[in-house]
Amino acid sequence: MINEDEVNGVKNFFREVWIFDAANLKDGPKTVLSHQELNFAFTLHSVWTPSLETNPEDPYLVPVKEDYQYMIDKIWLDKHKIQEFFDKEIFPHF
Repeated sequence: MINEDEVNGVKNFFREVWIFDAANLKDGPKTVLSHQELNFAFTLHSVWTPSLETNPEDPYLVPVKEDYQYMIDKIWLDKHKIQEFFDKEIFPHF
């Protein structure tokens, strides 16, 4: 995950790896890993799963476009290409 904070008007970006219990997503992350030398590009957490299924008994729902659009809006490098990719390849499936 790429997060940001702002201190004294200066934006800082930091990378984290959030570990969840897949059976209990609503409990939030079990741990969050980070290091100043951890550096990776914008990623999709869904690429790490072999398949996606809904659980009708679990009311946890994050609207995909709302979830990713927030981060896309903050991208400054190749934003147009990333927006185009999401509009064509990701958002239509949700």
